Amino acid sequence: MTPRRSALLALGSAGLSGCVGLQAPPGSDALVPSPADLLTPSRLLDRRAAFAPVLAQALAPEHAVSDWLHPAPALAPTPSARHRVDARRAAGASVLLVPGLFNDCLGTHAQPFANARGYSDFADLGLAGMRCVALPGRGSVAHNGALLAAEMRVEADRPEVQELVLIGYSKGVPDALHALAVLQASGALPAQRLSLVSVAGAVMGTPLASRFAELYDWLSPAARLLGCSAADGPELDDLRPEARARWWQAHALPPDLACYSVIAQRDPPQLPPALRPFGRLLAEQVGRNDGQLHTRDALLPRGEWLAEVRADHWGVALDMDAHPNPLVRAGAVQGAPFPRSALLRALLAWVLS
Repeated sequence: MTPRRSALLALGSAGLSGCVGLQAPPGSDALVPSPADLLTPSRLLDRRAAFAPVLAQALAPEHAVSDWLHPAPALAPTPSARHRVDARRAAGASVLLVPGLFNDCLGTHAQPFANARGYSDFADLGLAGMRCVALPGRGSVAHNGALLAAEMRVEADRPEVQELVLIGYSKGVPDALHALAVLQASGALPAQRLSLVSVAGAVMGTPLASRFAELYDWLSPAARLLGCSAADGPELDDLRPEARARWWQAHALPPDLACYSVIAQRDPPQLPPALRPFGRLLAEQVGRNDGQLHTRDALLPRGEWLAEVRADHWGVALDMDAHPNPLVRAGAVQGAPFPRSALLRALLAWVLS
């Protein structure tokens, strides 16, 4: 890997992300209110104990759910309707996955929950559709949100689609939130049932966006050498905490939108080498983080908190452990791969039960 490519991996680690906000005592594990909570009535329900058996059911036999969740659950799994996807609802559900920053630089490796076969491993669920929305990897929230809104309208116009499920990863969550705001403001919000699942989502931006703005500007031209889309301009500024706070002050979630949050957390020594320096910086501010985001700032301000998983910001959703470049794998992967496919199945079982 050339020095420029190595630097670009660092740029990506500062960018494939988003979230953050208030200060708390260093090392504090307490979930403290984020700016999003302060701007809207908090209706966040802690469903972690109920979701754990659903994830356990989706895991392969050799995996113990306690290995992948904070805190390790004391499980006595009982049969539940939410242990599997409801076939009737699945037949009418279109699932749109919304990727993060730099998604068009890394091919399928930056498509959340995809592998070399794309999403064909989920064909057995009988969904009306499942795809990653093609968005510019360096597009602004406003630009990508408008494109995603148009994609949502296309899906809503399909007669077989009775339900739209958005699964946003990292910056894909602000993009999805803005798409919903665009549709709501224009009176074009789909009539179908709508759900938003945030996985390590950039709900409130990240202080890394402010800290490394100059580095990003310096490295940004190199991204074109890797086939990345042209920079839109404010794509990193959109992830600053103050920018996300302004967005929340100006917008409200659709009242009937079902919201779900999954956050990731790893201590700095457990992070991949490329994320470790950022994890240390974040730990100095608040404590718990995934190498890109403070965990308590990756929660949507209402809906259901489903899990805090033992994964880093990349490992929770991206297939970096299968990247063909061994140097990329060495920098982006630490430890056993997180069971991403099982998490997605569990999420769909919960949302479509």
